[in-house]
Amino acid sequence: MKINRPALVIAIAFFIFWLSVLYAGADHPPPAGFAWLILIVAICSLVVYLRLPCYWQWAYTRRSMRKCRVLLDGAIAGATLAIGFFVFAPPGDAHFAAAGVFDYLLWVTGLTVVGAVNAAAVYAITVLLKRCRLMPY
Repeated sequence: MKINRPALVIAIAFFIFWLSVLYAGADHPPPAGFAWLILIVAICSLVVYLRLPCYWQWAYTRRSMRKCRVLLDGAIAGATLAIGFFVFAPPGDAHFAAAGVFDYLLWVTGLTVVGAVNAAAVYAITVLLKRCRLMPY
């Protein structure tokens, strides 16, 4: 398998950015559960790495509705992540046990929007690198 350097650099930057944001918002020292967030951000970074060639292809071929597809792609990823937190939360977790329906909807909506914004940012960076001729493919 050939390593895609631009995609790898963007995925690593994504990992560092989100890990920094999450660490800044965590208690200090971070709780033991923070290790799970590191794993989740690593998985999200892997998804970014795998989706970048697709985004580049959409930009290169000027595929119709590509911007909507990118936003939908990110929204699905964000919603999947939000729902995954519910599914894999430890039984009796105080944060989820005290939440109401509005709280769940707010959580899913928030992560869906964040996913769409992240996908748009990754796509914009891909297009910028393409225009600067820094993408080798």
